[in-house]
Amino acid sequence: MTVKRRNLLTMFGAISMVPAFALGKGTRTTGARLAELLAAGESETVAVLAEPFVREAAAGTLAKDAFAWYFAQNLHYLDNYALSFDRFGDRLEGDDRALCRRWAEETRAMKLWTEGLFTKIVGGKPEESPFYVLRPTTAAYMRHERESAEHAPLLAGFAALLPCFTVYERMGTTIARTRKLVGNPYAEWLSAYGDPAYSETVATALGLAERLGRNATADEWALAKTAYRTSCAFERRLFRAAYTLEKVDSN
Repeated sequence: MTVKRRNLLTMFGAISMVPAFALGKGTRTTGARLAELLAAGESETVAVLAEPFVREAAAGTLAKDAFAWYFAQNLHYLDNYALSFDRFGDRLEGDDRALCRRWAEETRAMKLWTEGLFTKIVGGKPEESPFYVLRPTTAAYMRHERESAEHAPLLAGFAALLPCFTVYERMGTTIARTRKLVGNPYAEWLSAYGDPAYSETVATALGLAERLGRNATADEWALAKTAYRTSCAFERRLFRAAYTLEKVDSN
């Protein structure tokens, strides 16, 4: 299946209106409550951009084992992310349910692309890699997203899934400015970042968040901020775990 570049970025990883601070030079605006939700994950998002994994991948100096760890673990993550969208979509109706089903299918297509790129860059099949066995950080992130999608109030359930859109838009902008593609072993992966069309996908995701928040209570907005901030933190922790080659028995 052919996957559009904007959809690849969506799943890496994976804003109807975003506050300017969230994009550095953003041109979108949001309702106050959604802006506060996004602000809850701002410090973790900034930390992602400073992670050695991100900076070294853009420069082409990242150790291949770190890349292999990240891509191998992403295969587990993408399975869970697709299932989380399936389960979350079951709780919605009409066009919003169809949207979640579409994102689930795009995530499954992203997994096929990830497997192919792993083989091209690292060599061999991902499931034969020593980094394929599920690691603690990956498992914890998967559990957070799945449980939120299935059981949290709707806004919080989607907030847990949202950083795969928002964090990666921000990361894509940064990588597009700093990446070195010539001679970079990760050029095929990096070249997907920074496509302006990706912002359309992020806008769709934030539009859903806006709709889910219309009838949410103050307590539900508070839960959503926590869910969003937690997922942003897991995005950072995954890059750190890959860089340090977290083992199965790591704490």
